[in-house]
Amino acid sequence: MVLEAYHAGRTVPCPWCRAENEVPKTLDFAALSQAQSKDETRGGTMLVLAVLGFILFCMPLGAWIWWSAHGTLGRAADEGRPGDGLVRAARWIAALGCIIQGVAIAVVIANTL
Repeated sequence: MVLEAYHAGRTVPCPWCRAENEVPKTLDFAALSQAQSKDETRGGTMLVLAVLGFILFCMPLGAWIWWSAHGTLGRAADEGRPGDGLVRAARWIAALGCIIQGVAIAVVIANTL
């Protein structure tokens, strides 16, 4: 659910379940928007690195990106805000790259034995 500053102190319906929710007057929209903007910037960088890691089959890079993206999404959840879509995409691409690299390494090892 996306809220704007003018929602503060009002009761708004959930777009999915239609339950009425009161928005606290003290909610700091500026801080939330700054955090979301930081996540979007971080997500874009992570996505580019995840794609490069996937293309280059660089498992350590993919593992680091997955770990970093997972932490970013965890912080967003702890702060009660939605996780950025780019961060989620970077996490999945990094995980897929690590899995493919792991399988490739296992195949190479199996063929050399």
